Amino acid sequence: MLRVDNISKHFGGVWALKNCCLNIDNWPIVGLIGPNGSGKTTLFHVITGFYTPESGKVLFKGKEIQSLPTHRIVQKGIGRTFQLSRVFETLSLLDNLLIARKDILGEKVASLFTRWEKIQEDESQARSRALSYLNLMGLETKADEPAGNLSYGQRKLLELARTLMLDPSLILLDEPAAGINPTLIKKILSVIQSLKRKGKRFLIIEHNMDVIIQLCDWVYVLDAGAVIASGPPDAIRTDPVVLEAYFGK
Repeated sequence: MLRVDNISKHFGGVWALKNCCLNIDNWPIVGLIGPNGSGKTTLFHVITGFYTPESGKVLFKGKEIQSLPTHRIVQKGIGRTFQLSRVFETLSLLDNLLIARKDILGEKVASLFTRWEKIQEDESQARSRALSYLNLMGLETKADEPAGNLSYGQRKLLELARTLMLDPSLILLDEPAAGINPTLIKKILSVIQSLKRKGKRFLIIEHNMDVIIQLCDWVYVLDAGAVIASGPPDAIRTDPVVLEAYFGK
């Protein structure tokens, strides 16, 4: 589904990624770990069109996407969340989800005059979808509350629900368990596993190794912008090369 071939990206004289390669075709949930500053989020930005690489290719479903703008990449089926959750604080949870959908029929002026019944049907279906995702996240009772009232962990759940409104086939999660309490971590793990059973694929940045071990089928390790190891979670946890990257010799 997604392949990164020899991607390099620098900022001034600093190489954030150096001939970085990974392939997630064979595993539903792939983890991406590494020390702080190893290039993990930069790689996410390259995959999703926020950064253009100096060299290399990103292929999604066999097509190159590294030169496409972000909105085109989203249309092709890649969604993502961010390390710091981004919600529209003054809007309700429901409205946060409704504004994220693609191809809104009511935004087309001509349709307002010729397809009013279809617009109403479209709005009703979108509302039902949004409420089902809020229910999945355990946020349905807060649907009409401002998103600014949510805790940090609940905002991460809302951001994931909003990403689902785009109906992506691949979801990139940037530290979904960081900074939240154990109860919400369990909820996030449960949601991701539920979505996996429904056919969604994930690439996940995470520092919490317990989360990586519970969730991931395969793990890539970045250090100084390059992949230094890959394998199943249990093997990665005890790999001496990985331990040296985290803790030094």
